[in-house]
This record gives sequence, structure tokens and C-alpha cells, in this order.
Amino acid sequence: MRLVLLGVAAMLLSGCLPVGQDHLAGAARTCMVENARFVDAWACIRARYASGRVVGANPRLAGFLAEGDTLASEVQAGRIYDVDARAKLSASLVREMGE
Repeated sequence: MRLVLLGVAAMLLSGCLPVGQDHLAGAARTCMVENARFVDAWACIRARYASGRVVGANPRLAGFLAEGDTLASEVQAGRIYDVDARAKLSASLVREMGE
């Protein structure tokens, strides 16, 4: 029993507890960690949102998604660097989503 509790605690701390839905902030952070390129991270975030796994009724979600789309386009066009896009998306997550 103790081993099971330790395993559950480890999953909770690592964010790996299997759940049906994610909060957008958690999904965004996970995607950013798992993908070195911003464009890939943004595709991951968009895919999680489109799958219906991301929950949250924040009315400013549209602003966050639009900003992420713009940043991905700017990175692809070579107008900004990945690191700058990541910083701007993180700031948008705080500003638009309160996360």
C-alpha cells in the first residue's frame, strides 16, 4: 500500500497522473517543455485545445490563441526567434489567461 501511495504522489508531482482533461496553462507548459522548436510547441498546444482535452471557460482564450498563431507565423517567417516567441507566449498566458 505504501508503494502505491508513493507512486501516486510521484505521478502527481510530475504531472503524469492520467486525467481526461488539462488546463490550458498546464498543456502549454508541457508542450513548451516537450518541444524544442516554438512552432512544434504551438502545434502541440493547438492540438490539445482542438482535441477537447483542454478545459477552461476563460473569455480571453481567443486572444491567447490568436497571439500564439501570430507568434508561430512570425517564427516561421524568420521575423522573431524561438526564444522570443516563447517569452511572449508565456507573458500572454499570464496576461490573457491569468496563469
